[in-house]
Amino acid sequence: MINQGTKDNREGNRPLVSVCIQTYQHAAFIKQCLDSIISQKTNFPFEIILGEDESTDGTREICVQYAEKYPDLIRLFLRSRKDVIKINGKETGRFNFKENLKSAKGNYIAICEGDDFWIDENKLQYQFDFLESNAEYSVCFHKVKILKNNELIDDYITKVPSQTSTIAELAGGNYIHTPTVMFRNHLVLPIWFDEILAGDYALHVLNALNGKLYCMDRIMAVYRIHGGGIWSTNSEESNQLKWLSVLTTLCNNLNGEVRELIADQRLNWAIILFNKGYQNETEEILRNEIPRLLKIRTDLLEENEKLLNNPDYYSAKVSGTFLTKALSKKIFKRLKSGNS
Repeated sequence: MINQGTKDNREGNRPLVSVCIQTYQHAAFIKQCLDSIISQKTNFPFEIILGEDESTDGTREICVQYAEKYPDLIRLFLRSRKDVIKINGKETGRFNFKENLKSAKGNYIAICEGDDFWIDENKLQYQFDFLESNAEYSVCFHKVKILKNNELIDDYITKVPSQTSTIAELAGGNYIHTPTVMFRNHLVLPIWFDEILAGDYALHVLNALNGKLYCMDRIMAVYRIHGGGIWSTNSEESNQLKWLSVLTTLCNNLNGEVRELIADQRLNWAIILFNKGYQNETEEILRNEIPRLLKIRTDLLEENEKLLNNPDYYSAKVSGTFLTKALSKKIFKRLKSGNS
């Protein structure tokens, strides 16, 4: 294992920010990622924690070259595939991710997967300054561009509810892209973190339990969509089923109001998937949530009436929440009759 200490560490000055990079089979992308981080301009010391997960496409060799070229900045950890954590029977980068977090020495942690990159040389400085001056915030993130089919486009994946948000908004769905986030280095990850597919969302939720979230109105990173991505190679329904599993894991391990808010989101997706033909995967959730459906039934019926009387209100792009409300009346009746 190459574990290069930074020059600042050898002089007794701990880095104030740790940038954690997880990379596997990213030979085509990792140079752009590393160059974008190395070029950051800051008035504080930072380190790069580079975890390479034993790639076979040349990624490891590139990482070694960079670590040798920048020994005062990069701490390279060469992971082994024998340590890979499987979730739902599939290999993941979770072990690499967790070990990177454990190795971080900074007061703050920033994340960038090896296939993403940054486009503002002052990104770390902006986020560091904000968190230093605003103790009530646990997370600072920002806007992104999407790189798809070699074209930079506006972010169509997420919609940030407001510049300042809380766990209440985040429990309704993820709107934080991984390469944009900086958070305080104080988390102890729970055991169930090894079981949840969307580790980034779980991480954001855990951080949001400790403070508010702030979105900077700056585009400072690029999120890349490509065939090797965990979610990009699956069908829409497959990803929705995975997301339902993510929400179920959170519901099983969180308590109080946060658990109830996430349960609302899970109910939305369960109804959508039920109506797409995935009854076996969703029926138990829906039956257990009949009290919740009863509680919101009036609102659901009102929304359904809007949809029925205004065709323009309903479209192929309608959000999951609206679609849930449009379908809830039918599902509610079906479940109720099934229990009687």
